Amino acid sequence: MAILRYENLTHIELSGLERDKTVVIFCVAPLVQHGPHLPLGTDAITAEFFSTQLAKRLEATRPNWNFVMFPTFFAGSDTLTFTGTVEVRPTTLRALLMDCCKQLARDGFRQIVLLGTHGGPRHMVVLEEVAEKLRWRYRTRAISASAKLLHDIMKGQLIERIADRMEKNGQALSAGEREGLKWKLRRNSGKKAGDGLGHLGTPALARVEIGQAAVELLLDDTTPLVEKFLSGENVNREFRSKFYFIPFFRTDFKVLAVMTVYPILIFIAWLFLSQSIVGIFISAFLPFI
Repeated sequence: MAILRYENLTHIELSGLERDKTVVIFCVAPLVQHGPHLPLGTDAITAEFFSTQLAKRLEATRPNWNFVMFPTFFAGSDTLTFTGTVEVRPTTLRALLMDCCKQLARDGFRQIVLLGTHGGPRHMVVLEEVAEKLRWRYRTRAISASAKLLHDIMKGQLIERIADRMEKNGQALSAGEREGLKWKLRRNSGKKAGDGLGHLGTPALARVEIGQAAVELLLDDTTPLVEKFLSGENVNREFRSKFYFIPFFRTDFKVLAVMTVYPILIFIAWLFLSQSIVGIFISAFLPFI
């Protein structure tokens, strides 16, 4: 029926929304540097814009549905330590998101879409973990809609598609623009690229048309999957990032490591002590044998 702002609704208005046809969209991104040319809130601003465009596309095919935009969280993990960046520990971020989302679940909202355009691996994994916990703990249908797409972007897998889209629109990329887009995810890339100014690629070559083509492609990829999600299909695997399967990036990694290592250490200690006791016993009685 409408695209609504959660903070602008009254208690009565929120209570009156038909739960089966209401989706809550939750944008999460940190205050973080993006070079000398962009504001600290770039990731959050981008997430809000993308989620609004996504909601408009979904509204066009589901006119009887409500799309509620939850207040954007300016919080995130895995950031570069430039002045102005504010980083939140992954465990803190997960707890904060869970507290908010479980209240939504208790209020009867069973369809939650988490979305963030910050590429920090642990940040993406936190959103995926929250969606996972909401599904099995509160029987809520939740997804992190941006993790896989961000991973594909950071791996440089959309460059050719952007170039093709620009070509079809009569706005072909120049050789310099194409080369400027060819950056890939690598260790400390934000500190090494752009003369260490905290940005990737070649921002000086940016133009509106390239951004529009990129957004349209990402919406083309995301909208059908979210449509499947709203139709009741299980699309969890299709939204998974590869980082989710790397134990080091999970918020519970230290706990799991301790739970794994301690039993091994106890077993080794037991084995050592048992052999020592046997050795002492043999040494004591060997002369009498």
